Amino acid sequence: MVADLHLHTRCSDGALAPADLVRLVADRGVRTFSITDHDTMDAYADASPLARRLGLTLIPGVEVSTRFGRHDLHLLVYGLDADVPGWASRLLEQKSTRYHRAKDILSALGAKGVSLTIDDLIAEAGHLNLGRHHIARVLVKAGYASGIQAAFDRWVLPASASIRVRFPDSLDVIAEVRRLGGVSILAHPGATFPYPDIKALVDGGLSGIESSHPRHDDRVKRKWTDYARRVGILATGGSDYHGHRMGEESNIGRFQGQHIPEFEVAWQGWT
Repeated sequence: MVADLHLHTRCSDGALAPADLVRLVADRGVRTFSITDHDTMDAYADASPLARRLGLTLIPGVEVSTRFGRHDLHLLVYGLDADVPGWASRLLEQKSTRYHRAKDILSALGAKGVSLTIDDLIAEAGHLNLGRHHIARVLVKAGYASGIQAAFDRWVLPASASIRVRFPDSLDVIAEVRRLGGVSILAHPGATFPYPDIKALVDGGLSGIESSHPRHDDRVKRKWTDYARRVGILATGGSDYHGHRMGEESNIGRFQGQHIPEFEVAWQGWT
């Protein structure tokens, strides 16, 4: 089974419209996939009907921004439709938090002489699910930086450092997802996420770890795959496709993870 459980569209910070992403996934030979936009499931209104027509399995998903102690932690949540009671309100709260964080960052930039408005940002994003990538793009277009990474390094990251993030506690989200019948996966933990913190997340009900990811070399992938097997949780994978880099589409379907039998059963329950 060729799958990709981590993909983004224009509804958050991706480059493609939802329908265009579905067609690209099909062209890449992927049959099972999930759109995991940041803190929104708006893509599913257009993506789900097309996926059905093409005979693809589209698992409902979203990448939720949370806080865990001093960590900014992203959770990939699968199996919950956007209209599930309780979950819909969570997504609205996430969108509101992003909006207010963006306004705070723009205020911090304004104090440094950068003249941008929230309307500039909404016009760039085309929606209200605002992220720091949108701020970086507006900075480039306004001539404050030569490229996206330069905008982050010079403006966005320093301004963000002074902002108190109001995203929800990771353990609260994990517990909520479990109560609603979904699955929560720690996204791209990298090489240095500490084992004691992982244990706290697992004890709190975390369902798995995204062990296979473009930023994970073989050593890191093996580390988290082995850990997941040792503690009895899932080891998943995905391309984290956004579509802003040349040739990025070649990653789609390449990062399979170790789909242990429990996850195969879960997939069957979601289709």
